[in-house]
Amino acid sequence: MAFINLLGEREALTGNSKEYKLKIISFMKKKGYSLIASSDEEGYLPDLRFARSHIEGKTETWVEAKYKEVGLWSKDFLSDLGKYYLSYISMNPESRFRFFIFIRKCKNISAWKTIFDPIKENIGEVKKLFMKVIASVEEELAKKIEKSGKDLFLVFIRDTNVYQVDYESLNLKINQIGRKKESLYQSPILEETSALKDESEVLIGNMLSVVGFPQWLWRTHGSNLNWKKELELQQCGCCVAESNKVYSISSPNVYRGIQESLCLDGWKKLYWNEWWQNEKTKINIVKKLIKQYIILKGRRIGCKYDRKTSSLFFVHENLANKIQKKSGRQLSRVYRTYQGKVYFVEHKSVRVNVRFLEGTFYIVLDPGRVFTQDGVNIIQGKKVKELHYKFPPKYEFNNVTLDWLKYWRKALGLGIKGLLDEENTFKISSKLLTVEINRKSERGIKFDEDVQLEYELIPLDQWGDL
Repeated sequence: MAFINLLGEREALTGNSKEYKLKIISFMKKKGYSLIASSDEEGYLPDLRFARSHIEGKTETWVEAKYKEVGLWSKDFLSDLGKYYLSYISMNPESRFRFFIFIRKCKNISAWKTIFDPIKENIGEVKKLFMKVIASVEEELAKKIEKSGKDLFLVFIRDTNVYQVDYESLNLKINQIGRKKESLYQSPILEETSALKDESEVLIGNMLSVVGFPQWLWRTHGSNLNWKKELELQQCGCCVAESNKVYSISSPNVYRGIQESLCLDGWKKLYWNEWWQNEKTKINIVKKLIKQYIILKGRRIGCKYDRKTSSLFFVHENLANKIQKKSGRQLSRVYRTYQGKVYFVEHKSVRVNVRFLEGTFYIVLDPGRVFTQDGVNIIQGKKVKELHYKFPPKYEFNNVTLDWLKYWRKALGLGIKGLLDEENTFKISSKLLTVEINRKSERGIKFDEDVQLEYELIPLDQWGDL
């Protein structure tokens, strides 16, 4: 689902309907699609049919091309939309097509965005469109559309991308895609696609170094320590299980409630430096402990950790609220069906990993997003892939990613004294790993380092609820 405006500042005077379709074919091929059929050749309903099997498998993309100004509520457009929708619902869910509409000019563009722009989506306007489509087709077809239900129509709309683009803008976009594939070391390309200067610049990475370690850790024996039992232990403190042994930098007292998995009387206190002398056999244990330490810091500020994606995200606390903000930042948003049921919730997230490079441990933060079915439980499998494709992030530029990277560093309190005993924590540098290069870009935005992030720390006895 997207509304993509590629129209230039001045309307094109070149081209006609046939040439417009040829340009669309060139554009789609540049994007990796293969042409399957054209209405000029075979008389099918879609003007064009494409496939991109290496990415989308058997899913086809159908294209409608309109080389004219089109109003959202015009009867011709509504009738065509109804016919495509009928084809869509007649197919098995696994084989339904994705729908692209190329329009030379959209009349009243704000109305189009309330339907096809995921940021401005208005369920009431989509419902209105559904009723208008029913009124614009023959009676027999109208009954089939009405019987399908509003929710399936909403799925169809979210499977549709609208491109407002004229002939010249398409031609320009095709050339731009072609140039991106050329070598960036050619000076004309550098001049056209970037704002680089022959000056040095420091690039910021997404890694923070661990500069200090706990003074000691505790070790004991366990039994049948599968991942579920390890997860149960980690609800209590910072620990990892390895070869039926448990290593913890939290005091053994926090595990008193777990009797079946641990030898509670067998804890042995080890001084870190002595234990670490044979480091080659212990790197994996330390990596897991550092990662668990970051996860606990996230849980203290209300985040949930998803094991399969290695991601921390804020749960959406009240589904009655469409969006959730913390410290002025939108961290999650609810999408609903016509009946008001939650369709899914989109969350900002950060993936956490730990690397050991040339004698130093690094925390790797990868900002992203996850989808949940109810604000808490992650959506997995094929459905989440479809959601990522239908609802692409609005921006994917480096400066925006850096902005979120710094946000998560600050929100998690990395570089600040830890949440365990003051002396028995990992010390993490607040400085992101950097590298200096001999080119400088003038583009970018600055993250406000002074913004106050206000989070209520959650008591230890409530951690298990997250």
